Order: sequence, then C-alpha cells, then structure tokens
Amino acid sequence: MDPSDPASFHHRTEALSTGRTYHFVDQVPVDYKHGETPVLLLLHGFPDLWYGWRNQIGPWCRHGWRVIAVDMLGYGGTSKPDDAQEYSSGKIAKDLASLLDVLSIDRVVVVGHDWGAYAAWKFCQWQTNRVRAVVTLSVPLMPRSPVLTPLPALAKMIPDFSYMLFFSAPDSPPKLEKNAGKTIDLLFRSSKTWIRDLTRNNVMEQSIVHNDIGRGDLLNDSELAYYSQNFVKGGFRGPTNWYRALEWHWREETAANLKQNLPATLPALFFHPGSDPTSPQSSVDAMKPLVPNLEILQCKGAGHWLLLERSDMVTRKTIEWLDERLKTRSKL
Repeated sequence: MDPSDPASFHHRTEALSTGRTYHFVDQVPVDYKHGETPVLLLLHGFPDLWYGWRNQIGPWCRHGWRVIAVDMLGYGGTSKPDDAQEYSSGKIAKDLASLLDVLSIDRVVVVGHDWGAYAAWKFCQWQTNRVRAVVTLSVPLMPRSPVLTPLPALAKMIPDFSYMLFFSAPDSPPKLEKNAGKTIDLLFRSSKTWIRDLTRNNVMEQSIVHNDIGRGDLLNDSELAYYSQNFVKGGFRGPTNWYRALEWHWREETAANLKQNLPATLPALFFHPGSDPTSPQSSVDAMKPLVPNLEILQCKGAGHWLLLERSDMVTRKTIEWLDERLKTRSKL
C-alpha cells in the first residue's frame, strides 16, 4: 500500500442489489477474523476519490482493521446516474448497506469527509443498526429544516455556501470538465494557499473558468495527474449531482419522517477545521443536540482537507479514539 502508487492497493468492483456498481479498495489485515475484526468504511467528498484516504488506509490496516474505501456514487469506477434524484441520502445509504451485504459484513465504523461526512451521518440515520461508530471530518450533522429551503435561499443565509449555486447549475459539468486539472488544483488547498472568498459570490466559477489561480499545495504532480485523469474520464455530472440532490434529500427524509437524533450509544468523533469557511462554529453547535455521544476535536488553523493537511494527526487520533471506544488492543 504505497500512497504514491494507486495500483498498489487492492481494487474491487461489485454489482449491488440496488442496481448500481461500486468500485472500492479493500485492504484486509494479516490477522483478519471475519465478524470480529473492526471494519472501517471510508467515504470521500467532492471532488475526490477513494484515493483521498491513501495516507490513512495503510496505517489503519496495519493497525489491525479491515479498511474499505469506496468511490462514491458518480465518481471513479462507480455507477454515475444522470438523474440527481438517484443521489438522495436514502438511496446512497441503501447502496452502502448493499455493499456490506455483498461482503457479508454486519456493522462498520463509518468514516467520512466533506460530502462523505454528510453520507456517513445519513448512513447512521437510515441504517443505524449497521454502524458501530462514526468519524467525520469538516462537515457536521445539520438539523433538518421543517420546511424546504431552496439552494438560493440557503446561499443567502450562509454566504459561504454560495459556491454550491455554481456546482448545481446545469452548465457546470462541461465548464469543470474543460478545466478538470485546474478545478482539482483549485480545491485541494490548505489554509495557507486557499483563495480568499472562494466559496462566496461567484468567485468559484471565475477562478475555475477565467482567473489565474497559481499552484495548490496539497497534491504533487503525480497525484494531480491521477485525479485529473479520473475526472476527464468520468466527468463532473455525477459529482455535481450531489449538490443538485439537496432538495431530494429533504423530500425523502421528510416523507420517511427520518429520525434525526443519533442513539446515545453510538460513539461519534468530529474533526473540526478551524479555518474552513464552510464549517462555521454555528453549524457545529447546531449538531450537538443531535449527537449525544459526540467528541469534537478542534483543529485550529486547519483548512477543509484535514485528511491531507493534517494527515498524521487524523490517522493517529482516529486510532486512539477507536481503540478506546471499541476496546481493541493497540498494535502500534
């Protein structure tokens, strides 16, 4: 498992009972005991791939855990429906549960970043009995509004969500595909090189389509090439459908009267990046009543991409926290 070589990981592709096909990396530890060894299910965000977890997969597997890192719906080698309704939280949760069924895995520790954090929280709500613990980075669990809030109204309430208007627009995929490498390089940045006000007004589109943005600092040339090749091949329609599906999340969850509060018995760890404009303290505070067994790790000065910018810390703290919660013997 060499983070610099994507081919060094164990890749699998499986057809699910939901009708979708998922690509994922599946790393099994040496002393694996089915039904006993903890299994981590890693979920990435936008615009990422399973490869976003490259620095964590090896250490967590060597620690004695089975690690499954998926290409989320719309990405990489996974199915890419054109219809945004197919990306609803309930359908994503069913996909993940179906994947666990294929692998004969009962329960997992679900770990997510960005949209993967959103999917992890929702998996806990939709498929509570399949989760042993949850670890999320950058995106807190938000309470469901009693009324549907259209994205333009949401962007007015939270100006740092304005970038979503561009990503959800019908004409965003071809613009992103024409500038695939630039898009990846623009977004994969630490707090040191993050472009000021990128998430506000129309700065995101202007930066991708028109502006000279300089070089980011979180991906080297080979990593940037790997991402670029994947998005040139797979396109951006699927990845941006996660933004178009916001309305369908609300409709589906409201129709099902989905319980928002997580069980008090479910351990939860949230990594909060202090310099991420899309993760304000107010949102973190709103999460607390919904997650009674929550521990928050404040990461001062860190940007959105904690799994890269604070890679060693995320790897180590997750091991320490899970060892205590799952009562496993440390193998470091």
